[in-house]
Amino acid sequence: MNISGSLPDPDLMKGKITNLEITDNLSIPDPVWGPGMSVALHVGNHAMVEIANATIGNNIVRGVQGYAVNVNEGAELNMYNSIMFGDSLYEFSLGNYWGSDFPATANIAYSNIEGGEDEIMNWYNQHILNWLDGNMDEDPLWAATGDTAYYLLPGSPCINAGTPMYEEGMDYPYIKLENDKIVLYKYDGDTIHIPPTDLAGRPRISGNRIDMGAYEYQDITPGIGKPIKTSREDNNVQVYPNPFSAHTFIDFIIQNPVQVLVRISDITGRTVKTLMDAKLSKGEYSIIWNGENENGDVTGNGIYIVTLFLNGVPVGEMKIVKKDVMEKF
Repeated sequence: MNISGSLPDPDLMKGKITNLEITDNLSIPDPVWGPGMSVALHVGNHAMVEIANATIGNNIVRGVQGYAVNVNEGAELNMYNSIMFGDSLYEFSLGNYWGSDFPATANIAYSNIEGGEDEIMNWYNQHILNWLDGNMDEDPLWAATGDTAYYLLPGSPCINAGTPMYEEGMDYPYIKLENDKIVLYKYDGDTIHIPPTDLAGRPRISGNRIDMGAYEYQDITPGIGKPIKTSREDNNVQVYPNPFSAHTFIDFIIQNPVQVLVRISDITGRTVKTLMDAKLSKGEYSIIWNGENENGDVTGNGIYIVTLFLNGVPVGEMKIVKKDVMEKF
């Protein structure tokens, strides 16, 4: 993938990309091109690109000092919640062998880059690399086979390791739920809108926070911050955190294709918010309530009830407590 702006017009090309997979590519450069060719992504000529939740892996350059991703000639790449692993020869470079007329910039946060900061090539130390919060250098534990080769396996360090969810008083960056939209606030306060589903069409946030990579791990067994509850045969709904202040996750399992309604009510039984009304196939699901009602207004502190209906029949419900961070019940 080649994204190019304009050298004489720095503001010509700006773009935001989410749910990106670039894998299993092969590049055989012409020897006259010199060292440092990229195989997966090139951003150049003053283009400014935001990438969130990319999976870039197992791309090969059969040349001298080849890279998966290259940023050059005044371009800027801001990368969040992404994985780069298994690429050959190297993962990431700024500039190239021939030198650059303009310094390039890469800002990387909450991403898993093989080799870490030290293995990112900065040609002639001419360019700017900001290695920010939450980055790691770990095996992502991809499934590695079949159509789900780049799904995350249980125990992957990339699960729940992306940009943190908003809590009161937090500094940027964070992810916040606004009118049922998933919004990533960057370090500068600008935003990237994250799709509600991952690249496979599954819920984008399925645990305590967003995962790294294009595919969200969908297991909903209890984890950090998630209370252990009775079995799903006894209780078809799990809610966490509970109590909550900014947002809460509601998990449930569907055994057969069915019409699903998930509704929030107050203690008098009045509907506050319908979170879902759709026909779903068999599977595990996680949805988010950010404490707003049908009009988008923030609800007050208190006790609410989430009810799961299958084909119009209530099959599970749970009490939810909403409270401010400093308030105690």
